[in-house]
Amino acid sequence: MRREMEDEQCERTPGGDPGTQTGCRRRFPRQSIRRQAWLFEFSSSMSVSAPMACHTHDISRGGISVFTKRMIHAGRLVCVRIDSPDEGDKPRLLVGVVKTCRYDDEGLYITGVQFETPRQDGRLKAWLSAQAKKRPPDQHPG
Repeated sequence: MRREMEDEQCERTPGGDPGTQTGCRRRFPRQSIRRQAWLFEFSSSMSVSAPMACHTHDISRGGISVFTKRMIHAGRLVCVRIDSPDEGDKPRLLVGVVKTCRYDDEGLYITGVQFETPRQDGRLKAWLSAQAKKRPPDQHPG
C-alpha cells in the first residue's frame, strides 16, 4: 500500500503532533495525475543529468510528486517534464526543489517536489527554453 506523502506544503493545526500528519492541513489540495514523465536533476554548477523516466503521482499549486527508480536527495533542484499527448502541444516543464524522497512499498521512490520560480541563471533559462522546443527523450518511461 502506498503511503501518503508528507511535505512542507502542510500547515499544522493547533494540537497536531509535529512528527506525524495528524493535525496537518495541506495549503493546496492535491489532484491525482497518472502520466509518464521525465525528471532532470541539476548540480550546484547547473549541469543537468540525463533524463530519468518517472511517473507522476499527484499535483497541486505548490508541487508535484513522482515515482522514480532511484533516490534523489532533498534540496536538489529538478525539472519534471510532462509531455502532452497532443503532438503539437509544448511540454510542461515544472521546476522545483526536492523536499522529500523515500522508498515506497512497491520498490520505487516517491519524490516530492515543491515548485520554485526558476533561478535567474542564464544556463538554466537557456536549457528550459531548449527543452520547450525538443521532442520527448527517445527512451520510454518505465
